[in-house]
Amino acid sequence: MITRLKLQFSGQSGLTGYAILRNLSDEFWDGTEVEDYAGADYATYKVSVPEIASTGMYSGDVPTGLPVNRYHVTYKHQAGASPLASDRVIFQEIIDWDGTQIIDDLVIGSSIADICNLAISHLGSGKEIANVETETSQEALACHRYYELARDTTLKAFPWPFATRIAALALIEEDPTPDWYYSYRYPLNSLYLWKLTSATDVLDPNVKIPYKIIGDDSGRILLTNMEDASVEYISRVENPLRYPPDFIEALSYRLAAFITPRLSNGDPFKLGEKALQMFAFKIREAMAGSANEEVRDGSWYESEFLRERNG
Repeated sequence: MITRLKLQFSGQSGLTGYAILRNLSDEFWDGTEVEDYAGADYATYKVSVPEIASTGMYSGDVPTGLPVNRYHVTYKHQAGASPLASDRVIFQEIIDWDGTQIIDDLVIGSSIADICNLAISHLGSGKEIANVETETSQEALACHRYYELARDTTLKAFPWPFATRIAALALIEEDPTPDWYYSYRYPLNSLYLWKLTSATDVLDPNVKIPYKIIGDDSGRILLTNMEDASVEYISRVENPLRYPPDFIEALSYRLAAFITPRLSNGDPFKLGEKALQMFAFKIREAMAGSANEEVRDGSWYESEFLRERNG
């Protein structure tokens, strides 16, 4: 089981970070108890999440007395002397608080070896690996070579909910080129950017904002005309304990397709092709399951919090 004791996020250095905690009943922690949202009490909702030195990494204590529950945590940058509902959102997450620690509810219990053994079984083999890093069997060597490629390919196949992140971008400069108004640093842990939006304004979800990706010696750069840009992207999730069952199934078939030629003398029985077909099928299944958990008809419920924020 994965646990932690701190509220944590990473972002641009120099921010005045804080968090707002809201439970699933839309009640906000006010420093003493949870209450229905009240605009006049917004300052009491602030939970300080200060920067560690000048690292761009922020860490703060979970408030003493916070009731056991699941919470939506919104991390923000305080722009003025006091926190405001209009402060820029930096990061968001869901946490489970058991009274003493944050529990990662996404823990499934699989390991890299488990996933590799599942991939090998798709090829009709009963051989198993105990440690992909240290074993020297052909199966272990093949999985060691292709596992990360298969993982990243599967993550990029569609916006998996468990790997989707939302983050405000760090501004590099204004008017970087004659064609673009702003340049931002591309998220370092991003595999694929699915959507560009605003960190401060509510936009029509059907509108696609133009942007362009380039690079420099420090990494990738995003060029756009959007001020206060925010992105929805797929993060490179490396811990297999965080993988849901549908992702594990899809990953195992993608890995099987990669390792088949090496383990079957060139794949005379087209096992790799069959594994790719199953991979595509599992992706379609996962997409359908994800769609059933979303509302994408363009209508939305404006909470009391948003009505207060937007006036």
